[in-house]
Amino acid sequence: MYHNSSNHVHGNGESDAPVVGISSVTSDVARSATPPASDPEVVAGTKRVRRTAAYKLRMIVAADACEHRGDLGALLRSAGIYHSDLANWRKQKANGQLGGSPASRSRRSDPAFQEALKQQAELARENRELRRQLGRAKTIIEIQKKAAHLLGETLQEMSLDDPPQSDIESLQ
Repeated sequence: MYHNSSNHVHGNGESDAPVVGISSVTSDVARSATPPASDPEVVAGTKRVRRTAAYKLRMIVAADACEHRGDLGALLRSAGIYHSDLANWRKQKANGQLGGSPASRSRRSDPAFQEALKQQAELARENRELRRQLGRAKTIIEIQKKAAHLLGETLQEMSLDDPPQSDIESLQ
């Protein structure tokens, strides 16, 4: 029972406050847990975590230091990683892909890669120059064809081995 004026707490910890029924509590929870039907917001998924080589090596060392049963599982749970991650990192370490080995360096810092980039740039420049020269040669050939046509000579009459008669006559 409760009084109209105020709620009274008895010495045994019981209160005179009105008791709320379970059905009203569960309906309040159900109403608060149900999102509005017209909410168009898309909840972002989890982002992929990228681990550094140093972190992977630290985790391998910590895992190797586990001596008692259950220690490894506790370590993995606390770090939020899976045993398969640890196995993959151990393979990477065995292949020399962790710990500053040449395989783990970026391609841009690799001297052989830098040399290949320089060679590629040089070949590209040479290719552009050769294409420009080819364009000029084609233009010159077109001009020569037009000049021959204006002079009345056909390509069949012209021989690349024999100089034109006008050139021979001017030399004599």
